[in-house]
Amino acid sequence: MKIKQQIIPSISPCSLAQSNLKAAQLFLVIISFSFLVWVVVFVTTLFFLSQEVSQDKNQFILETKNIIK
Repeated sequence: MKIKQQIIPSISPCSLAQSNLKAAQLFLVIISFSFLVWVVVFVTTLFFLSQEVSQDKNQFILETKNIIK
């Protein structure tokens, strides 16, 4: 008498490992992208903070203060 083997649908270790690998890769992509965004924001902020205020703008502020007094 032969015992019929039933195919039980389940997650095989191979497909589980593949899905874990895909999840890990997606996680690394998200972390890398967010690190890149922070670097761009940091560099842009440093660029704008390093810009000198023009002398004309300073003169305008001084004249405005004199008018207010």
